[in-house]
This record gives sequence, structure tokens and C-alpha cells, in this order.
Amino acid sequence: MALKGKPAQGNTHLSGMDKASIMLLSFDEASAAEVLRLMEEREIQRLTSHASRLRHLSMEQINTVRQEFLMRLSDSSDLIISEARNKLKEILKKILPPDRYNKFVEFLESGDELSEGFEALKWVDSQTIATYLRNEHPQTIAVILAHMETEKASEILLQVPREIQADVIMRIATLDRINPELVRDIQDVIITEIMASGANKSRLVGGAQAVAEILNNMDSQSEDAIFSTMEERNPDMADSIRELMFVFEDLLKIDDRGMQLIMKEVTNDMLTMALKTAPEELREKIFKNISSRAAEMIREDLQTMGPTKLSDVERAQQEIVKVCRRLEAEGKIVIASKGGGEIFV
Repeated sequence: MALKGKPAQGNTHLSGMDKASIMLLSFDEASAAEVLRLMEEREIQRLTSHASRLRHLSMEQINTVRQEFLMRLSDSSDLIISEARNKLKEILKKILPPDRYNKFVEFLESGDELSEGFEALKWVDSQTIATYLRNEHPQTIAVILAHMETEKASEILLQVPREIQADVIMRIATLDRINPELVRDIQDVIITEIMASGANKSRLVGGAQAVAEILNNMDSQSEDAIFSTMEERNPDMADSIRELMFVFEDLLKIDDRGMQLIMKEVTNDMLTMALKTAPEELREKIFKNISSRAAEMIREDLQTMGPTKLSDVERAQQEIVKVCRRLEAEGKIVIASKGGGEIFV
């Protein structure tokens, strides 16, 4: 969501609701949706009404509002003392689903102030972050990406120079506990420029699992290019990361009962798109585990489907992989590594 218009002078005319609207429009669509979901209908109506009336805002004005927001966010962290923390946990438990609530509680109880600056980056779009990181040292990029959600880290990695992507991935894979001085330097210089804040103690980040999750969210061409470089420089590391990855073709390793559970979570449209480039063996395994009518419809759709963007096919495949990972996390299926092993459901 971008705000465009002619430059205007100062932010003195902006109300609190105007500033809230600017922040909402600064978020990516998924983050904005999360914010709106936690608001009452009357608040949403007021906010969207103000947002629709915004005109002639310069980037300077927008950035000033963003900086004010992050400054207030940083200052408010001093209020999270034991009693306030318990009260906040009670509130969050009422409004958040269990998985998100548990993540918030883990963050609050950890007392890890180091992550605060990196946490602020979740509100900044991937392109902005990548622009700042293009000319940074691969180690700096690795530290920042290791602290981010894997899907966003993938988006940023795709936008840094291709010749350093594999180097960054390998550095993430070998990260362990980071020197606090290094993190402090990164936050003081880099994250401050991207309107973030904070830091003081080391944190366990990175590793082969983090790299596997990042690569699972990337397109196959970029993934292959990174692996090609990694295999030249450190084949053992490349093998260990491949072992932890789960790709669409690995559905062949899941037995019929597990496949049926997965197919219940997937729409026919998504499945049709995902099967566009799938090998015949995988197609038949899937068709065997859905209704004969659905299988026949998908076969006909595949035969009549015209040229399709590879990115759309891979996006559908990644969504199905995410379903597999979620079912695994819920204990409903077990996914074997690419190295082999039995599947239990």
C-alpha cells in the first residue's frame, strides 16, 4: 500500500487518526489485516474514513509519522514490568488464537531486549529493507535475516545481489550466539536507518533449520542457484540443509491416510494449479486420495489449462507444503526427511 501525492509542509495538520491511517497504509496487506482484525467495527470505520481522505502527502511526512510511531513503540517498552506484563497476557489470551498467544507470551517472558530492534522491522516492507541491505556485508545481512520471519527473509534475500545470496545463506546456517557488540552496531547504524531500535544481549539464531525454512519459501530457480554455489563451497552444509527441506515432490513419501488429511485442507483450484508441473507419479498418488469426481475434474482442467506463470504454480505448491508443515506441527502427520525414513500418521 503506497501513499502518493504532492509534497506538503510539515505534519502539524495531521490528527492522531490521520497518523494511524498513514501507519496502516504503510504496512503490507497481511500486517494491515492483522491490525484491523483486532479493532472494533466503529474504530475500523473511523480509520478507513480518514485513510480515504488523505491527500498530498510527501515521503518526508510519511517517514516522520513512521519514526514517531517507532519512537513511541520503543519508549512504551519501559512500561512492561511484571504486573503490566501479566495484565497484557490476560488481554492477549482473550483476543489471540492459541498459537499466536503462545508466541507473544514466550517473547514477554524471555526478557530478551535484543530482539526489539529486529521486531520493529516486521512493520517495514521487504523492498525498503532490501534497499538498505544491498551494499551491506553478507554477515550483516545474515544477522538481520536470521531474526526475521522466514517468509519475509525469503522476500528480502531475493532482492539482494544474486552473487551474495549463497554467501548470506551459508552465514545464517553457521550463526550461533552473536556478539552483543556486533548486534549493537547493526542496530545503531542499519536498523536505525530503517526506523527500528534497541539491543543488548546475545540471542541464539540461525542454523541449518532456519536456512531450510527460508529456502522453502523461495522460487525453485533462486533455490537451485543458491544450492549450486553452496555445493561448490561447502557440500556437507548443502546436504544437511537439503535433508531438512520439504518440497512439493516429497508428497510422494506420505502414505494414503496422511495424503487424505492434506487434501481435505486444499481447494481444487489450488491443487489444479500446483499439479501443472507435477510428475505423473505424484499426480496419480494425489488422484488416488481424492474423490473420483474431483480427480476427473482436475484432469480435465489440466488438459485445457493454457500457459501459466511458473511463479503462480510454485506459489500454489508452497501453500500445500505449508499445509503439510502445519499438520505435522499439530501432530496429525509425520514428515520424513529427504534422506528417507518411514511416514506415520
